[in-house]
Amino acid sequence: MGIVVIQEIETVWTKSARGGKRAILRNAIPEAVKIPYNLTDIINIQRLYHSLRYNTNYKQRTQPTEDIRVSSTFHSITAGCVHVEGNNNLVLASFQYNIECGGAPNRKWLGKTLRIAPNEWGQMIYNGLFVYRGSHFWLCKKTIVNVGIFERITPGLFTRSAPTHRFSAMAEIW
Repeated sequence: MGIVVIQEIETVWTKSARGGKRAILRNAIPEAVKIPYNLTDIINIQRLYHSLRYNTNYKQRTQPTEDIRVSSTFHSITAGCVHVEGNNNLVLASFQYNIECGGAPNRKWLGKTLRIAPNEWGQMIYNGLFVYRGSHFWLCKKTIVNVGIFERITPGLFTRSAPTHRFSAMAEIW
């Protein structure tokens, strides 16, 4: 029986970080990272969720905020605009756009579901512009959600090979 692994990588930036050195830092953030070593020895789990959130509004790259959740049962989970459901033999990762998770421009018409089997992994990537009503403040987000079914957890699950399935809903945002 496989273990479902979900990795969400989110990068956030504002107007002050959209160009120059900060853009270089932002663009250097990987689309997949290694699973922390201390998680490879955990047994009796059915699902692992690993999230990293980067803020590139600083002059130098900062460490991401990291969250790790393990579960002994598999149940559906939503990571940003990606809903993951299924079981340990087949996982469906669906891009389900809404303005709260995906920002502008509207991509409600753009839906996609990846069917992920054991020893496969898929990647969904999207971005969005978020404007706060009544203010001139805005921010941009780029989100990557990697989902796979694996026999065991090793650090390089998402970094040793290209995704089996990939979907991009990247928009031109200024």
